[in-house]
Amino acid sequence: MPETNCHHCGGCKAEEKKDKCSGLKDRLGIKSMILKTWGILKDADDLSPKNTIINDALKGLVETILAQSAPQNYGVDDSEDVRLLLSAPEIREIIESMWKKLSCAEAAMEFWWADKFINDVKSSLDTFWYRDNYRELVRLELKLWKEKKHPVTKDSHFVFIGSGPLPMTAIDVHEQTGAMVTCVDNDPSAVSKSRLLIRRLNLHKVIKIVQADGKNVRYEGITHSLIAALVPNQSEVAFRIIQDAPKAIIGVRSASGFFTIFFLPFN
Repeated sequence: MPETNCHHCGGCKAEEKKDKCSGLKDRLGIKSMILKTWGILKDADDLSPKNTIINDALKGLVETILAQSAPQNYGVDDSEDVRLLLSAPEIREIIESMWKKLSCAEAAMEFWWADKFINDVKSSLDTFWYRDNYRELVRLELKLWKEKKHPVTKDSHFVFIGSGPLPMTAIDVHEQTGAMVTCVDNDPSAVSKSRLLIRRLNLHKVIKIVQADGKNVRYEGITHSLIAALVPNQSEVAFRIIQDAPKAIIGVRSASGFFTIFFLPFN
């Protein structure tokens, strides 16, 4: 039987191509880790950092995905790998439920850390597990806007939609640019918690927290906006911004590559 070159498996026989390619993710550990994590997540009630079982499971999944985004993998086209992973029947069966559960887990984590920072006045934001990740993400986003000739400066009015109880992005945007920041979130508990945190950090004069659905906010006068990945109606929010502030820059956080395991991609 003639051999067929398979991008993932090297030279493999045509009849073996499907099985070997579908096994690629197991070789990388991703598919196995997803299924293992889902087995732990699906019936869990406490998704906060207090639950060490959940902590360990999510840490393992995050580290597995981050390994594929390491510097040595920059520039590598993994689109076919991701397509094969997400089209696997066992992944298709759980992915939407997993997105919802991971969203709840992220919220639980943010509430837990917000409480910690509010109640422990000696605690530093730098102790947050993903502090460096947020800081670097914001740095890259700001760098991109600057390269596009739309820099965020101290004179900018930056709006972050979907800021949650732990508005690290808003804090980093202000710290890195000096811009005034308005946070928008529809969850009253998240808004209450983030207001307490911002006041505790003495940033309440430069970071404002608004409770509202992003599609119902008036955006006149803003210069830049960023819509969080977990905002369910990203398109509606973006359309409202365009209506109210047609010259404002709009950023939409989304997922690509293997990170689509964590977030529904923006359409």
